[in-house]
Amino acid sequence: MRNIFFNRPVIIKYLKYLGLLFIIALCISTCLSGKGSLKIKRIGKVIDSQGICSLRPDMQERWTPLSENMHLREKDWIRTDPRGNNAFHIRLANQGKLIIGPGSLIEMIDAKTVRFIRGEMEISPVKNTPLTVLLPDKKAFYS
Repeated sequence: MRNIFFNRPVIIKYLKYLGLLFIIALCISTCLSGKGSLKIKRIGKVIDSQGICSLRPDMQERWTPLSENMHLREKDWIRTDPRGNNAFHIRLANQGKLIIGPGSLIEMIDAKTVRFIRGEMEISPVKNTPLTVLLPDKKAFYS
C-alpha cells in the first residue's frame, strides 16, 4: 500500500515551485530597495567622429574604435590619434558640448567632470550648469 503523504515526485514538484517563488520574491525586494541594481549611468554621447578615435571603458585593457551615437559612461578614457584629421564631438548629459582634437586623451569622470590629459579641447558649457575640467597641473571651473 502506498502512502499518499510521501509521494516523492509531488514533493519535488512543490519544492521547485517554492524555490522559484523565493527567487522571485528576492528579485522584487532587491529592485524595490534600489540596492544592487545594474543601472548604467550614461554621461554623454558621441555626436560626430572623424579619423582614428578610440574608447577604453573602465576596468578594460583594450581600446575600441569610437563611432557616432556611442554612449559614454563614467570613467571612460577617450583618445585620438596624433597624426591626421582626428577629432570627435561629445554632447554631455547636461547638454554641454566638447570637441576633442588630434593627439588628445581625456577621462570622463562623471557628468560634470572631465579630466584633460593632453591635446586640444574646445568646451561649450550650458549656462548655469557647472562643468569642471581637471587639467594636468591645476583645476579649471566653467559655469
